[in-house]
Amino acid sequence: MAFPSGYTTSDILVLVIETANDWVSSLWTTNLTNNGWARAANSNTIYGGANTAANVTYMDVWWSRPTTTSQTAVILGDAGDHTLAVCAAFANCITTGDPWDTGTAAGINVKVGVATAQVNSFAVTTATANTLILTVINSPQDIAAGRINAGATLLLVGGSGGDTELTEQCDFGTTSGGGGTIAILTHRKPTAGATANVRANTTIANTALIWTGALIGLADAKPWCQITWV
Repeated sequence: MAFPSGYTTSDILVLVIETANDWVSSLWTTNLTNNGWARAANSNTIYGGANTAANVTYMDVWWSRPTTTSQTAVILGDAGDHTLAVCAAFANCITTGDPWDTGTAAGINVKVGVATAQVNSFAVTTATANTLILTVINSPQDIAAGRINAGATLLLVGGSGGDTELTEQCDFGTTSGGGGTIAILTHRKPTAGATANVRANTTIANTALIWTGALIGLADAKPWCQITWV
């Protein structure tokens, strides 16, 4: 597994994996755990039925605080239909302990079980000021390009106020096997409290898995890299 260019030992690496529900956890769980990675709360999620179903997708989110700028390579392996992943680096996070906030802000997920061209994340409640909210959207969409419409179609809705800087960090997909997509969106929550929901329009209606968590500290996104296996 490649790592983002320019990451440092004070960064937090976040790895998002998407497959078509034919995953074998041993493909990466043991390897990631043995190399200092931890699974984000409530991120190990499946939507859909049999592996051959068109609306099946699986999400897994992991994080790591690197101890060296030459991290040991992690082998994810081929889950069968396809394995799609992105690894992103975030600077200015806390440098010790769990980087995620507490309670719901440690991570929650929602399953969008009816095909829709507009998806909404769940709000989380932060206990800490100055957090960076990550919203991860996985979809079984069989498409090589991104599926989230950027610009005015991205909105922050509700919350206790103060949410700013909604940004699409990455959005891409694969047509390998049944195909799948991953998008990562971020926004800031300067004060503690209920965050806004992220509302995103999509190019094609489909089901989705959405995970949201809050990184403690004045986090900033750094480069990311895409990984795809057939």
